[in-house]
Amino acid sequence: MDEVFGHDRLDRYVRLARAVRQVPEARLYITFHNRPGVEHLIQAIDPYVDIRCCHGHSMDEWLSAGHTFADLATELRDAGDEAWCYYNPREIAVNAEWERICNGFWLWLSPITTHCPWAYNSYQGDPLDDEDGYDYVYAFPVDDKIVPTRMWEGYREGIDDMRYLSTLEQCIREAHGRSTKAVTTARAWLDGLRDTLLSLALDPGQSALVRAIAQRFCAHDYNEWRIQCAQHIALLREEDH
Repeated sequence: MDEVFGHDRLDRYVRLARAVRQVPEARLYITFHNRPGVEHLIQAIDPYVDIRCCHGHSMDEWLSAGHTFADLATELRDAGDEAWCYYNPREIAVNAEWERICNGFWLWLSPITTHCPWAYNSYQGDPLDDEDGYDYVYAFPVDDKIVPTRMWEGYREGIDDMRYLSTLEQCIREAHGRSTKAVTTARAWLDGLRDTLLSLALDPGQSALVRAIAQRFCAHDYNEWRIQCAQHIALLREEDH
């Protein structure tokens, strides 16, 4: 069910979920805004959830309130749940750089396993003019409207960033405990990057972590990190041969 904590849906969802629980192999999926203050709702609904798909912008509100991705990882492990998210453009501030961050480095920092982009259209005035009203427009299901190229390229670059980071992590795991210089250096670089990004001061409000990364760094930094990532991967691969 979509956004189970709103629109008076929670009681209805629990009643339906109890019936679905009679089919053990069926996984229960919800979306919700995990902003501060809904912790008691998450605890109450936990027996009826397997996949939590959280609102990405609200997740940053939750982080700004003093929580951490490590807290979320512990919560998920204790509940036996998997976390997904939907972190899509929903305000004029979201630009191509933000798309790159939230689909790459932000997702990498989190224990979230899947990003589920949605297509939803609700706009005021011209759907291609972000300044003439409050627009929710991610995809245009008609022939003469398209997703802006820069936004799409940011999205694609973020996925590529994640591929490099994930490949390096896989190479380190495949080292099977070796303590060679290449392994030690790669692990230290990766841990340093994670600590640097997680240590950024978080202002209150939605999209705070993504905004903080964008204010501190730029495309040159992201590309440099990708190059360093590739260099560490190459050195580890050389050791394997």
